[in-house]
Amino acid sequence: MAIAEKYNLKVIEDCAQSYLSIYKGRPAGTIGDVGCFSLNDFKHISAGDGGMCITKDPEIARQLAYYADKHYHRDGSGRDPEWLAANYRMSELVGAVAIAQLKKVRGICERRNKLGDMLTGLISDLPGIQPHRITPGGKSSYWFYMLRVNEQELGAARSEFVKAVRAEGIPCSEGYIARPVYCYDVLTKGQVFKNTRFPLDVPDVPPYGPGMCPTAEEVLATACRLSINEFYTDQDIKEMAAAIRKVAVYYASRSK
Repeated sequence: MAIAEKYNLKVIEDCAQSYLSIYKGRPAGTIGDVGCFSLNDFKHISAGDGGMCITKDPEIARQLAYYADKHYHRDGSGRDPEWLAANYRMSELVGAVAIAQLKKVRGICERRNKLGDMLTGLISDLPGIQPHRITPGGKSSYWFYMLRVNEQELGAARSEFVKAVRAEGIPCSEGYIARPVYCYDVLTKGQVFKNTRFPLDVPDVPPYGPGMCPTAEEVLATACRLSINEFYTDQDIKEMAAAIRKVAVYYASRSK
């Protein structure tokens, strides 16, 4: 935000899965100029699809409303757009479902927070296991639970660990996405739009590809993802922790 203020830039937060999460004492979505949340079928709350934006800037709010409806003015002032804009509006039915879901989000997130923190407490002493990290002054609503493995300390490859946890009856998968988005052809080959390099044809755009964000790439290479949601019981979390403990202790003892 300090860099943005220095150069008169606007910051848009991608908060898709961060409902009621806290970073350094600030709720996700309230740090930047705009916060964007997802309402698709597998987020904390869902309206089937779509999403919502929040802002405290009246001018940004005005322009957001225009961009949801081709820049047509729906306040009775006419239908003469100042510029062409997209058409992102959702149906009234989707909007009604979303409003109803908003009433549930606090309870959902509080339950997930409790379960995720419980799991962290149960596995934080295991060799080779780095629990889902929460930064100081932060709070997670755990869209999922992601731990990381130190293969050398654990004494097993990540793939072996994941396979063993699954064998214990606990859903577990490697990483999150297969590769960072900046490694996709759409960016590395500059094909955002067909038959043009726009908007990547501006001067001094760095080449996209592996190595741009080494920390993100390291996380993807060492992370394991576990499911978690508000319908889990405390016993479910204890069984997840027991399975992770069993596997981690086995591999660590075998490597000595």
